[in-house]
Amino acid sequence: MYFQEMSLVNKQIRSFLLFACLSLGSISLFAQEWAIVEASGEVEARRDNGFMSCKGKFYLIGGRGHHPVNIFDPSTGTWSQGAYPPVEMHHFQAIRIEDEIWVLGAFTGEYPDEEPLEHIYIYNTETDQWRRGDPIPEDRQRGSAGVAVYRERIYLICGVTDLYDTEITSWIDRYDPKTGKWKKLADAPRNRGHFHAGICNGKIYAAGGSSPSGSGLDNSGTLIADVDVYDIASGKWSSLPEEQNLPTPRAACATVNIMDHIVVIGGESPDQEEAFRQVEAYDTERGAWEKWDSLENGRGGTQAFMCVGAVFVTAGSRDYKGSLASTSLEMFAF
Repeated sequence: MYFQEMSLVNKQIRSFLLFACLSLGSISLFAQEWAIVEASGEVEARRDNGFMSCKGKFYLIGGRGHHPVNIFDPSTGTWSQGAYPPVEMHHFQAIRIEDEIWVLGAFTGEYPDEEPLEHIYIYNTETDQWRRGDPIPEDRQRGSAGVAVYRERIYLICGVTDLYDTEITSWIDRYDPKTGKWKKLADAPRNRGHFHAGICNGKIYAAGGSSPSGSGLDNSGTLIADVDVYDIASGKWSSLPEEQNLPTPRAACATVNIMDHIVVIGGESPDQEEAFRQVEAYDTERGAWEKWDSLENGRGGTQAFMCVGAVFVTAGSRDYKGSLASTSLEMFAF
């Protein structure tokens, strides 16, 4: 039954992709370009949010303020509204486990009283209901962390314990959803926050983000060009050679894995007002970065995901100050 459902989902999304690409005129399924997807229905603008797919639908979750889940159905091209989360949640990388979307490594609350979430929160896409999951160890609570899933275990990488004192960590923790147990793993080579983790061939890549600035005045910290890699099998960290640093350092960037590439999308910097449009991909086989087609709209503080032959991204901030949140949905077909 599961494979029948997934086959139907794949057909629905591929039909949608074909329709969307044809409707955009010059864009084809293999054009390797970003394009705006026309959509109907209401969707709330937001930033510092999560965005994830599950069984053929797209779920826009959280963000500063208290927003409902917005659900995009590719088969109809329509947004609809789901349940409100039980608490405000922002600055996180959402993950999917079966029919559910999990949120951990996040902040809650309004400026200047943001605090890391004390528990995992889980959204069931079938029932449109939220539940509170296991507690996060008190001494390891943080937000703006990278999150990755590998062989049914969740990895929480680095992150920020205090947004406005630039208390950025090098921690990595492993959580087993089946047992509810946490395990501390070897610290990363450097402190890092405001980034998303990428995973490829059993290795977790930490690219982009920021480290403590030392001033306590700039919550973005100092942008990081270095790329750190955690080998799950060996439990050891390494860093890529300097010549393989991220070409355009930025924080609040989205990260996805596409065919042995770690792709860093958008982001922001205190040195420029507009959010980044740049998309850069690290070829893990060749050990080199590639420049890919830029976003139509620069954006930072959001998430991207790959779904049946395309990458999708929406929401996020259009500028460094976070005053211009986006609602456009973009697609990268390849």
